[in-house]
Amino acid sequence: MEPVGPRALFRFSAPIRVRYRDTDAQGVVHHATFFVFAEVARHDYWAHLGTSRFVMTDEGVDDTAVEVQARYRAPAHFYDRLDVHVRTAALGRTSFVCEFLVTRGEAEEIVAELRSVHVMVDLRTRRPVHIPEFFRRAVQDFEGPNLRRKAQP
Repeated sequence: MEPVGPRALFRFSAPIRVRYRDTDAQGVVHHATFFVFAEVARHDYWAHLGTSRFVMTDEGVDDTAVEVQARYRAPAHFYDRLDVHVRTAALGRTSFVCEFLVTRGEAEEIVAELRSVHVMVDLRTRRPVHIPEFFRRAVQDFEGPNLRRKAQP
């Protein structure tokens, strides 16, 4: 997996407090839990853009994750305060790529990097559809020139 890019590319973050149940028998955040953190942050990001899950479903569309990747850099522990930085890195015709940078502390120690690829689908048929224009515009306006045109990972 390629690094998700420098911290400066991320313009949105969501704070996460590690709960006891997020940790495993070794006392660190379980690797799969980072995907839960990423999903929470992605939905906060969408709400920030005005394109929340509710707006999407009202329009008859939803996204389906088709690929996820992670690179773990440092352990996180119970009650750590993490920041999950999220951005849309690329928009295609029917798909988009999200990148996540999980940091801890004032020095923004990198804990994990994640990437997910999503396909926009019609809620009734579950078949791929074009990314709605309202979503595309909101992402383009927020992400600016750092947004890639192709959504291939």
